[in-house]
Amino acid sequence: MATKQIMEKIGKVWEADPNDRKSSNKVLSDLFESKIAGYVKERIAKEIIDRDEQKEMAARILEIDIVKRIVTKLAKAYKDTPVRKVVGGVEKDNEILDWYLKNTNLKDIFFSVDKNYNNFKESLVQCFYHIKTNRPYFKAWSPMDYIAVSDDTQDTTNATIFATYYGQTESKQVLLFCVSENEAWIQDLKGDVYPNETNPMNENIYGSNPFIYIKNTKADVMPYPDDSMISVATLIPMLCGDINYAIKYMSYGIVYGINIKEDLIRRGPNAFWNLLPFDENSTIAPTVGTLKPDIDIKDVFDGIMMQLQLWLNARGISSSIFGYNTSSISSGVSKMIDEADVTDIIKSNQVTYAEMEKDLFDFIMYHGHEVWKLNNPEIPQQSFTPGCYVETIFVEPEIIKTRQEMITEVSQELKAGLTSRKRAIKKLNPNLSDDEIDLIMSEMSINQESQNDTV
Repeated sequence: MATKQIMEKIGKVWEADPNDRKSSNKVLSDLFESKIAGYVKERIAKEIIDRDEQKEMAARILEIDIVKRIVTKLAKAYKDTPVRKVVGGVEKDNEILDWYLKNTNLKDIFFSVDKNYNNFKESLVQCFYHIKTNRPYFKAWSPMDYIAVSDDTQDTTNATIFATYYGQTESKQVLLFCVSENEAWIQDLKGDVYPNETNPMNENIYGSNPFIYIKNTKADVMPYPDDSMISVATLIPMLCGDINYAIKYMSYGIVYGINIKEDLIRRGPNAFWNLLPFDENSTIAPTVGTLKPDIDIKDVFDGIMMQLQLWLNARGISSSIFGYNTSSISSGVSKMIDEADVTDIIKSNQVTYAEMEKDLFDFIMYHGHEVWKLNNPEIPQQSFTPGCYVETIFVEPEIIKTRQEMITEVSQELKAGLTSRKRAIKKLNPNLSDDEIDLIMSEMSINQESQNDTV
């Protein structure tokens, strides 16, 4: 039974927000939803002192979706539907499993788990019966709306109690819905069950915790937020804003004059200047000159891409800065991330998800199903065979090849006569239409004929 001490701990953890977890995850969530400009402006305000310069840079922010691109790149574990089969059971067990896969939102939940795990380093799924749809339902919680707490005296990193946001009282007190393996209750942040008279501690009807939780750390009950993701996701747009800010001043020259009477200067492209000294007795000749700022944009681009590459490689995302288009930083970032090799990360995630799915289906088979089938006769009424379990076998992700590797491979196929020139071009440029490929082939033929004539 949850003690008063545990309930108070739950309230303190929610209120104290250890490691600024909820607020950092809120930023990551916003960045994934492309709400970028506000956070970049905050960073500019912290790092740039001059107010006018702040406004100039803020007006030229290039909103590049670093978080969305990276998370979308990594969240490929379920790109191909894995094979799920019941081990140690009979054919009827597979039929019941198929019913859950076809008649609930499980497939959507798995994609949400993949996305949340790659963005927040954790994912929480709740299993319950949805009264409105009259069917089992599964919810992937946002990390801003839950906490995990341990009452395990032997392993304090083992999450045993989950508290989710429930609502507020009339006096604006936050209420939490808490679930352990044996109990479910609503409490306030002081650790008091709410309200004591009408809602005492209730038995968990499932006899097992209906929350399935995965995290990428074994050192804490909840992982630290990925602040480095926030940093790079705001740094790249800010550095691009620096470039845009500099380009503005590269577009104009500054005209200066030395020892001239300013009231004689006529402004305009067709003006003729008769320069007279400001002081007639001066020995310094009146002169006019211009200053034009000069910035090596390519070097700046290279610097930005180098920082992004180092950060990606530090996270195990193998990438290269070679071969990107220096005319567009956005396309350069896209190319770097698109061609990055994330095979090892996806494989590692699939191992974690296979374990998560086993826990999830164990709960469905031996706890949820036994309760849910009593509420709806459409749910298969037979129980699962005792001792059986669901095995999930993922399709191995394809190894991402670099552009140079693809060109080399296609060239070898052409030389060996294993493919046609049109198929080779299509393989290297899958987004081109057949008409565009025909045009390229026509241009190549013209160039070849021109070279032959020259020879």
